[in-house]
Amino acid sequence: MQKFFIIFLIATFPLSSQHWQQIADFPSLKRDDGVVFVIDNIAYCGTGISPWWALLGDFYSLDMSTDLWASIASLPAGKERQSACPFSHLGKAYVCGGFNNSVFLNDVWEYHPLSDTWIEKSPLPAVGRGGSSCFVLAGIAYVIGGKTTSDSILNDVWAYNIEDDSWQQKSDFPSGGSWRASAVALNDKGYLVFGINEHLSYSNRLYDYDPRLDSWSLLDPFPGAGRSYAGFVAIDNQLLIVAGLDFLGNSHSTMWSFNIDASVWKELDSIPSIGRREGLCFNNS
Repeated sequence: MQKFFIIFLIATFPLSSQHWQQIADFPSLKRDDGVVFVIDNIAYCGTGISPWWALLGDFYSLDMSTDLWASIASLPAGKERQSACPFSHLGKAYVCGGFNNSVFLNDVWEYHPLSDTWIEKSPLPAVGRGGSSCFVLAGIAYVIGGKTTSDSILNDVWAYNIEDDSWQQKSDFPSGGSWRASAVALNDKGYLVFGINEHLSYSNRLYDYDPRLDSWSLLDPFPGAGRSYAGFVAIDNQLLIVAGLDFLGNSHSTMWSFNIDASVWKELDSIPSIGRREGLCFNNS
């Protein structure tokens, strides 16, 4: 049975028999703008900013088979951040960029769960940024857009070869700047939905990325207003989005699926709680 998590709720699938169930609360400070990555059946959640505007670098793991949280190593002192870009591959995980107050970061940190340690890797060879989106395809992490100053939203795309610890620039995202969008990999393509462009417009567009052609394609748009900071995961051959913030400042609790084969959007059961955005969203294997 596959499961889909958003801090701190769970939806159990198949989609035809979905339901929401509250699970164990996150064991530390409330926060947003954090990151989450999954290794095996364990989710690792950390960083972000507290309700008192304190930047955080702590991390906690959730064993999804036991619903138990544990404290793990924090990022090194002085490396606290919000709006970073997380990804994982072959038993290791990575945190890229983000910002620390007014400093926009381009560094990359690799987490080793067996030794519970962080190791610094080659930085993104471009201006620092926060609020980027990313997905991993065949050992390559693609980092899309982000924001680097109060008036600069980016549309560049960078590919990080995880094994070689090297970077290569790819074709720009085709719809202008992309900040606070949501991205996920499924099969051999990456998908990106929502986000804010350089004109501060909220997108409802869904794109896929083909790494063999280094090209983006526009799919059927989300049947509603654009959003930012929504949860986005893939299960079976469907994309699932949940929650998010719209241009009017409304936080949503709705969940939708997009069937890739049929190219059809369908509204599912909403979170039985308040609307939210900037949560940590993940699913198991």
